[in-house]
Amino acid sequence: MTVAQQRPSQKDFQPQGTRLRNGRWSGFRHILDVRLRELWREPEVIFWVFGFPILLALGLGIAFRDKPAEIVRVAIVSGTESQTLFP
Repeated sequence: MTVAQQRPSQKDFQPQGTRLRNGRWSGFRHILDVRLRELWREPEVIFWVFGFPILLALGLGIAFRDKPAEIVRVAIVSGTESQTLFP
């Protein structure tokens, strides 16, 4: 058997004292890591995702902070003549 046909032993792949972590959340962690790296590479996306909504909320909060609640007046008419007064 040549060297190319031999299968490497398990100890060649894994250093002693370490354990492979292929648990339940490893795939999710890899995808999350890739997405966060993509997000960090594009600063304009960071602004539009995080900065703009905060600035918009602050701006609208300042614009509409001093207005009191509107008072709505309602007239309730009952009786037989109510249809003729308010069609």
